[in-house]
Amino acid sequence: MESANVVGYNTKTSNAGFTFYVPQFKDVGSAAGVNIQSIKLGEGATSWADNIQIMDDDAVAQDAYYYATADESGLEADGWLNADMDALADVVLAPGQSAIIATAAEITIQNAGEVSAAATVVSSVAGFTSLGNNSPVAINIQDVKLGEGATSWNDNIQFLDTDAVAQDAYYYATADESGFEADGWLNADMDALADVTIQPGEGFIVATANAGVSITLPAAL
Repeated sequence: MESANVVGYNTKTSNAGFTFYVPQFKDVGSAAGVNIQSIKLGEGATSWADNIQIMDDDAVAQDAYYYATADESGLEADGWLNADMDALADVVLAPGQSAIIATAAEITIQNAGEVSAAATVVSSVAGFTSLGNNSPVAINIQDVKLGEGATSWNDNIQFLDTDAVAQDAYYYATADESGFEADGWLNADMDALADVTIQPGEGFIVATANAGVSITLPAAL
């Protein structure tokens, strides 16, 4: 018997500051998403200081879960603590959802599990949807597709810097409205389609005027 599931792992170096991160592998056997305990910090992580932050639809960090090693916390494994810091948190990121990982130093972020063999389709909120390249290979910004209801010259993709501040925005337009060869994300001058590489695990925000717009993240296979 052959398995259709491909299992792997990926290591990414965090920034000293904020890293907008999305897991590249889903939990084995789970369709619900990725438990934050599947995201591991490497040597040099700072217990009780390094944390993972979940953002709301205003792109504001709401919930933070702090990291601690088993030796320092007395719990059964290294991981992210719940709000009371008396147990490991049980928090699941939806498929394709990104979060901010705040670390004091450059350390490794590790994620392992199954590769998604199918594209991830997310329904937008009217506001900011935190997403990212959840495949273990680099993609182009044009591989991120918006569906019906997207608003040309308004909806956009934003990338964050190490202070978690939006820096670069690429606006969406249909081919009919822009005159370019395809629907997609425009460059900064809005005179051509953007050519931007999104690395594995790199998060971004999709800002949409309307709720219920489908956002498709490409499969790795």
